[in-house]
Amino acid sequence: MTKDGDLDAGKHTVKVTVTEAPPGLVGHDAHLARLDEDTDLETVTSWMSSRLWRQLPAQVLVGLRLDVILKTVDPPGSVGSNPTPSATGDLPPRVLSTRIEAGNDHCGRMLPMSFHPERTAIVGATGPTGFHLARELLRRGRAVRAVSRSRDHLERIFAGSGAELAAADALEPDALRSAVAGCDLIVDAIGLPPEHMADHPVTARNVAAAARAEGARCLQVSSYWAFFPHRGEVVSESHPREGGHPWFRWRREAEDILLDSGAAVVHLPDFFGPQVHTSAVQMALQEALSGKPVSAIGSPDAGRETVYVPDAMAVVADLIEHDEAYGTDWAIPGNGVASARELARISGAHLGRTIKVRAVAPWLLKLLALVVPALRPVVPLAPHYARPVRYDTAKLRGLLGEVRMTPLPDAVAATLDWLAEEGNPQG
Repeated sequence: MTKDGDLDAGKHTVKVTVTEAPPGLVGHDAHLARLDEDTDLETVTSWMSSRLWRQLPAQVLVGLRLDVILKTVDPPGSVGSNPTPSATGDLPPRVLSTRIEAGNDHCGRMLPMSFHPERTAIVGATGPTGFHLARELLRRGRAVRAVSRSRDHLERIFAGSGAELAAADALEPDALRSAVAGCDLIVDAIGLPPEHMADHPVTARNVAAAARAEGARCLQVSSYWAFFPHRGEVVSESHPREGGHPWFRWRREAEDILLDSGAAVVHLPDFFGPQVHTSAVQMALQEALSGKPVSAIGSPDAGRETVYVPDAMAVVADLIEHDEAYGTDWAIPGNGVASARELARISGAHLGRTIKVRAVAPWLLKLLALVVPALRPVVPLAPHYARPVRYDTAKLRGLLGEVRMTPLPDAVAATLDWLAEEGNPQG
């Protein structure tokens, strides 16, 4: 689609209606560019074909009845231009818009569009993030298919929930494809133990392939491990993702596979809450409940951002419905920045007793792991967990607005109550 002649600055409505598209395509985006006589078409083609549309011809305008407000601007570097790089990278010369994304001054601004999946498949649904996301979507009246390896486990935790159940191993591509058939959103909520972290890229490829075959969108629930080692106390989506232990590299590889397929990727801080069994914060709360001192790697006053899983998945459920969420990653805000000492104080207030704190130096943990095999998986993480960290979630707030989270003391109290009930299910 082309328009000859000059396009005056100001608001223009462009409607794009797609009646035919390549197989497996989920349309939700369009590119707008001004082409002059000396425009380098190869540069424009490369720009238009980046990320989600890498496999598509540049001349394909993708969208389902998009109403677009186009703002013409000068090319970067020219007189009167805004030198700030766009959200999708610097614009090539003579191109006057980037991919349409809200909040980008260089681009046509896409009017708010929503995505309401008819059926969402959650792969790894028996893990804490998958479970709470399924529960949140069901609460909102969405159709959910819970996918996990164990049918028995699925039936046990989703009994009476209204979720569809499908047993499949994400390492088996054919079984996974069958399990997600008919779903228009596939969520990768797979959590793997340390000895199987190398499988993350494998499952990510299988999830991406299944989504492509079904013409479905995809979202991955990931962690902050991709950002290890941290450079400074504040981490955002632009933080470097390089170096570190193989576990961190495998996480990054899985995220990149899905990002390149057009998925949304969300990064959670260290999380806690019902159904969580392994995390630094959850272990600290278990110690407090058991009357033991709360352990701290390094300084007991080093504050780390932490999130209550039900709150995090409510944010993810909001994010799912935004077209702009896909093809990029998002840092999820926490319920607060808490040190081991603060967790001990909050836990003690709820339990009605004083909870002590004990500090363990990373080098001592490494020494203890020689005789305590259960500590060995913690050793590669120890230097990173000894440092304070918090998330900059301005990007997410720019899309969703301010996010309401449960006050940290209330979230800790709810988790302690759940842990107590789990330890004594008969009351």
